[in-house]
Amino acid sequence: MRSPATSRCASERERPLGSELDPQLLRGGFRIGFLILAVALVTLPFQPRDSAEFVVTVLAAIVGAAFVLGIALVARSASPPIPDDKPSRKD
Repeated sequence: MRSPATSRCASERERPLGSELDPQLLRGGFRIGFLILAVALVTLPFQPRDSAEFVVTVLAAIVGAAFVLGIALVARSASPPIPDDKPSRKD
């Protein structure tokens, strides 16, 4: 007897990453990522450059930006392609 992971058909395995994700989940991910990024960027000017807090704040900003970028890529791969509004010209 095959396990559920190996009995999937090829079309299910070829689906883009995030194709079954709920849009509310993606929206929540964006909000969390932007919150981390915004708080880090707002507090960054108030940190002394030679302190550990500055390093932690910079790392938090990088993690927030990477999280937003990752969610954007997943959302982009999960959305259907944008249709072309212009009719093709045939000479």
